[in-house]
Amino acid sequence: MLMSHGSDKYRLLIENLPDGFANHQIVTDEDGKPVDYIFLEVNPAFEEMTGLKREEIIGKKVTAVLPGIEKSSFDWIGTYGKVALSGEPARFENYSEPLGRFYDISAYSDEQGYFSVFFNDITDRKEAEENLKERVKELNCLELLSDALQSEVDLESLFRKLVDGMKDAWLYPEIVCARVIFKGRQYQTKNFRETAWRQAAEITVQGEATGVVELYYLEERPLIDEGPFFKEERFLINLIARRLGEIIERLQTEEVLRKTQLTVNKSPLSVFWLSPEGQFIYVNETAAKKLGYTPGELLSMYVWDVDPNYPQDKRKEQWNLHRQMKERIVESDHRRRDGTTFPVRINIYHLNFEGQEMEVALAEDISERKAAEKQLQALSDNIPGGVIYQLAVDPEGGRRFTYVSAGVELLGVTQQEALNDSQAIYDRFLEEDLGLLMEAEEQAIATMTPFRCELRLRYSNGEIRWVQLQSSPLKTVDDTIICDGICIDITKKKLAEEELLKFKTAVEQSVDGVAMSDMSGKILFINSAWSEMHGYTLDEVKGCYLSVFHNKEQLDNHVTPFTERLIANGSNQGEVDHTHKDGTIFPTHMTTTIIKDSDGEPFGMLAIARDITERKEVERCMEEEFNLRKALLDNIPNCIAMILKKDTREIVASNRGGYEIGAIPGKTCFQTCALRDDPCPFCRAPEMWRSNQLQQIEVEYRGTWYEGIWAPLSNDIYVHYIFDITARKKIEEALKLQVKERAAVDTFTYSVSNDLQAPLRRIEGFSEMLLDECPEELSEKARDYLTRITSQVSSMKELTEALLQLSKIVSREMEKEPVNLSILTRSCLKKLQHKDPGRRVETVVVPELKAEGDTELLQVMLNNLIENAWKFTSGVKEARIEFGSTSQNEHIVYYLKDNGSGFDMNHAGKLFLPFQKLHREGEYPGIGIGLNLAYRIISRHGGEIWAEGEMGRGACFFFTLP
Repeated sequence: MLMSHGSDKYRLLIENLPDGFANHQIVTDEDGKPVDYIFLEVNPAFEEMTGLKREEIIGKKVTAVLPGIEKSSFDWIGTYGKVALSGEPARFENYSEPLGRFYDISAYSDEQGYFSVFFNDITDRKEAEENLKERVKELNCLELLSDALQSEVDLESLFRKLVDGMKDAWLYPEIVCARVIFKGRQYQTKNFRETAWRQAAEITVQGEATGVVELYYLEERPLIDEGPFFKEERFLINLIARRLGEIIERLQTEEVLRKTQLTVNKSPLSVFWLSPEGQFIYVNETAAKKLGYTPGELLSMYVWDVDPNYPQDKRKEQWNLHRQMKERIVESDHRRRDGTTFPVRINIYHLNFEGQEMEVALAEDISERKAAEKQLQALSDNIPGGVIYQLAVDPEGGRRFTYVSAGVELLGVTQQEALNDSQAIYDRFLEEDLGLLMEAEEQAIATMTPFRCELRLRYSNGEIRWVQLQSSPLKTVDDTIICDGICIDITKKKLAEEELLKFKTAVEQSVDGVAMSDMSGKILFINSAWSEMHGYTLDEVKGCYLSVFHNKEQLDNHVTPFTERLIANGSNQGEVDHTHKDGTIFPTHMTTTIIKDSDGEPFGMLAIARDITERKEVERCMEEEFNLRKALLDNIPNCIAMILKKDTREIVASNRGGYEIGAIPGKTCFQTCALRDDPCPFCRAPEMWRSNQLQQIEVEYRGTWYEGIWAPLSNDIYVHYIFDITARKKIEEALKLQVKERAAVDTFTYSVSNDLQAPLRRIEGFSEMLLDECPEELSEKARDYLTRITSQVSSMKELTEALLQLSKIVSREMEKEPVNLSILTRSCLKKLQHKDPGRRVETVVVPELKAEGDTELLQVMLNNLIENAWKFTSGVKEARIEFGSTSQNEHIVYYLKDNGSGFDMNHAGKLFLPFQKLHREGEYPGIGIGLNLAYRIISRHGGEIWAEGEMGRGACFFFTLP
């Protein structure tokens, strides 16, 4: 026996097992009959599960340790004696009367006269099973209720029947009420009342929650560990909700099928509707094409005309069978028109369509699958130490082997036994490894990806050997998963792995992290550097998989392609992200090599990792700087930018504009841009290197103006910018011409206006002298003429003053600063009220309206707008002037509004023209220059001004200031 022989390594293993373990020697009488056994060794788990202490039982007989055991209802001594003397292992569950506990026990012997047991305490589970038996009433009720539910086809009747019958399934039906809520409608028992003691489950239809099943206790119940409801009650209501969802989904599906004739003609499956007599009453185009008939020809045929295996004489039995089962899946053959056949998998449904019963058969051509199965069966059944198999897993998780090769007999299981009962194979795996296998299979099925793992099996001769199991899943139409796999003996490889671990001292001193694993990725060894790098000790990860150092994203995006290249090439190196124990992700440079045994067979992987966090940070900064420069270069409009070598002017990189003209790495700038064989004569690159400063030039080349900029980047690299400025040059020339013309006009206007001032003053003075000094010499008519002359001279003086003011506004330099428009407006209004105290005008000025501009010019602009408003409201009894702001397109718009005489919007285009008046001459004073002044001032500020008005209903002037 292992522990009795004192093997330290096995002792350490047994000591740390979570299962109870005990090693014994059988005691027989003179006839060789087992009469007692002696405790030789036990582990800590044994002491914990039995309450027996090691120092009190070692070397003692069981009849002394547990008096009365020989009288127990179960023959413990005889059962163990058979194991010790025959060598046949035993597995059973039983109740130990002396210890008062239930145990799950595995007993075996590898030396005659001795036996060992592994066991688990299952007392809690047994008690739970007993409790579950007490709930038979409720579960039976659920079964009856479920059958009743399935018979209903009207949802409203279904829900009402459900709530009335549901409460009878609970422990205290007299104080239970129930309710179903589905799509906003409620169905409830007569005694329904919401209370604090509620249990509910969602009704899910096609993956979406559409309602809820609720149950309430109307009175408080004594609390149990699970709350006011037993575990079975929670299970019950969840099962009802799930079953209800399935029924609703089926009814909805049938309705959809009815509205769409159950399927479409273009379905990839062959679809047949059959009458009770077996005649086709509908076929789709796929079925007709597969069989080589027209749909019309098939409608005159029967199912046995296309299915040679169909039992024609048992049609009535088949019909009743399908009516009872609702759904059935069979495999058969279909016969084409030309007599050839092909295998099919058929889903058969019994439906009631508009009062007519029928069968619907959906047939799938499985020729490819059958061919694959034949290929699988054609493989050798004599693979040394290996087994080829095919495993089918149904949607409920049930497993069955559809094929196993002859190699399975090494496990002491025949091919037929494995096909009849898959558990016969699974039982051969060591218990601790079986969980790993089930987890790997479930993960592969969930993700539909292949898996590989290394596990231990017990062969028929009792020997425990290592095997490598590889399997690939494939989903069929009915959601069955087919797993093709191979199981290979790798015991020799595992022994080599153990030898390899002896050399771990050599790598322990490496500054790089070193890890060793088997081919499945299970960790065998990590050195100190690897441990320090990842934060794990060897004890924490030994037996785990390398995936412990990665999260799912890393596995999918980095590790999987890395591993694929490793398997393809035998070794691989590259950058792979790792995860520290604290969750921190860091980059590494990995070199991984597959380790082979003396026969050249791979049995493990050696990985060397170096933390490259600092290097990646430097690279990241460099990449960010490069991307920033590239983004800046690519988004400079009308610009060609090239990074060049100092001496050769060879292009190292260029932006989008450069690539468009062929400025690609390897060429020179003068070849690309100037189409020359030597550097351009106006190139400023040499001057840039001499001065180590940026150089700039504007040059006309072949009818186009360019601006060139040269800027050094490093000791031997510089950047050259080329801007096409032809359009800008044309605009500049046009602006210069406009400035000259405007200056000439402004100078002329100013000169004329200024020169006219003196003559006008003299004419006005002489006219007044004539009127004052010669009143008797002048006739009435002459005096009238002089009065008119004086009036016109005043108008001329007003006009010349306006022109001078306009000239000054156009030519003066602007000084922008923060301006409070509200204060300027109130100041102007006060002056007008002081000047005309007899007027009654309501004024409204929104406070603190501010802008950026020239204070003096904006005062002139506001004065003209306000004087206009004051003037045109003179005929209104209750005049009103308002200054405020609004928002248009996220911009501030200021306005000055009055309720005066207004204007005709048809003539709004003339408002801001100089000397234009929209009212009759003499009706209102003024020469028509004020609004033009306002327009020019707003334009100089870069804003806009416009007006809206209506005759007799006032006007509103709007303006913006950026």
